[in-house]
Amino acid sequence: MGSGGEPAAKRKTSWTLDELWETQFPEVQFLVDGMVPEGLSLLVAAPKVGKSYWLATLIVCLLWDIAPFGKAGVEGRGCDVLLITPDDPSARRLKQRISSIADEFELVRGERKHDLFVEEEWAPIEDGGAEDLDAWLRDHPNCKAVFIDTLDRLRDGGNGTNWMKADERAMAALKMIADAHGVTVVGTHHDRKNKDSDDVLDVVSGGRKITGGVDAILVLKRARNSPYARLQVIGRDVEDVEYHMAFDYPVWTLGERAQDGDSTPKQRTRKDEVLDALREAGKAMTAQAVYDVLREAGSEQSLQHVRQTLSRLKDDGKALRVPRVEGRCGGYRAV
Repeated sequence: MGSGGEPAAKRKTSWTLDELWETQFPEVQFLVDGMVPEGLSLLVAAPKVGKSYWLATLIVCLLWDIAPFGKAGVEGRGCDVLLITPDDPSARRLKQRISSIADEFELVRGERKHDLFVEEEWAPIEDGGAEDLDAWLRDHPNCKAVFIDTLDRLRDGGNGTNWMKADERAMAALKMIADAHGVTVVGTHHDRKNKDSDDVLDVVSGGRKITGGVDAILVLKRARNSPYARLQVIGRDVEDVEYHMAFDYPVWTLGERAQDGDSTPKQRTRKDEVLDALREAGKAMTAQAVYDVLREAGSEQSLQHVRQTLSRLKDDGKALRVPRVEGRCGGYRAV
């Protein structure tokens, strides 16, 4: 999209069957293999489910070019990232999220491979925001991921404008920019309060005016006070699939595909692993002892993670701190 609102590059829009047959189109590129394609996507969830931490976890993985959400075997597209965050304008809070997630993954700042750009203010899409984004991406060709948290803050339906029409135009503009620059744009969005429909697309606030023009929709579902979640992926060039996930504060981790009718959480958290080790032992264990047991069982938790997890289990009332006295080993035991 140029300064006059036109596409940045002229594309062919008329075809014969022979032309379609003979044209070699490039393969669809993914920011996260099989989950987040190039183009425009929505991350949909209820408020306070952890959307911002979900984005922050993915951003850290992209910046350091590691497996997304710590899932071995899942490919990600490491790249520079633009985060537009008018819904949560706090550099202090964002720094805490990014640094704590990097620490959890045991990443070193100096080994980061790509850069992050943060904008706390951005004009509405229909009030110059689309042109600003197009210009910004032209100036930053290494940026292949744009995250908008939340999308609702960048729509402009004021002055008597129909909100649904404003949504439709905003989504069309973002889709055009994403395609013109070969980038992935992901906007966070709230779900509807009324979720009676069996069609997952009806869960998205704003309905089909929001969902109609996107390449993929990711619906994140997590019950209050539970770390276990499900991520449903629906899209044009992605297989409709649902994954187990877990919010293992402060990181989101990706599990296996969920099967139909499977309601049992499959993505275990660090707390699950440590608590199981304490219960299996049936006695107090030091952090080192728990770490040794977990490593033998194939866990990748570090000793630092084990210490942090034991402390959190104590705070949650699921483990007791046992003082070391003569003839008795100190440490933690399961309640």
